Amino acid sequence: MNALEELLKITQQSLTKDAISYLKSRQISKETALKWKIGFLPSEKEILNIESDKLDLYEKGILLNRINKSPLSGYITFPLYNQYNELIGFSGRPPISNDEVKKRGLKKYWHSRHDKRRFLFGLGHAIAKSRELGYIIIAEGQFDSIIASQSGVENIVSTCGTALTEDQVILLSRYVDTAYIVFDNDNAGKEAFKQLEKHNRDGIRLIPVFLPDSEDGKEDPDSYIRKYGKDKFLECVLSNT
Repeated sequence: MNALEELLKITQQSLTKDAISYLKSRQISKETALKWKIGFLPSEKEILNIESDKLDLYEKGILLNRINKSPLSGYITFPLYNQYNELIGFSGRPPISNDEVKKRGLKKYWHSRHDKRRFLFGLGHAIAKSRELGYIIIAEGQFDSIIASQSGVENIVSTCGTALTEDQVILLSRYVDTAYIVFDNDNAGKEAFKQLEKHNRDGIRLIPVFLPDSEDGKEDPDSYIRKYGKDKFLECVLSNT
């Protein structure tokens, strides 16, 4: 077992009541948490006790060199797998509301060092169903992918909050010929849509999707599915051709 796999085991054994309560507030079931191997890292001590060579943990920024601290400490953790289902790193999110994140000056998400331009969260899960259906859905956040998958939408991936890159488009073109891009309907999302045209290429169509606003404001796939369900979400996505 390498250091990343040891860390995964530690995080899954360390879910606190607060972390579980936060996941429940996001309507994530126990089965979903197990499927995506969601965990929690309470302190650096657990990482320092890992017996395997920890070089990977330093190189990926999971442990900060010299001070032996981890940006993941106190965060809910999400293991990151590539398209071959190989564990390549972790990301984390504080188990508190977005308002509290801002108030404390914390990062909403922390991602370990990996080539984000060539990475899509959930791709290993999504390949088979995407090939079967002939299209894939791309969202911004990890919770978008997780909640969609929990509702039965298995052909969805996320960019982990970054704009879609040419490398990611090339990667997707190996598996499907159509991708629906469902980014947040805010200024950052609109700016990301403007960049799509330069990534359109032979072999894959990139179709932008804007989810309609609700009375509560702008929606993303996570919030939209939790409010209106899988069928309404897919209806909205597939109405764009």
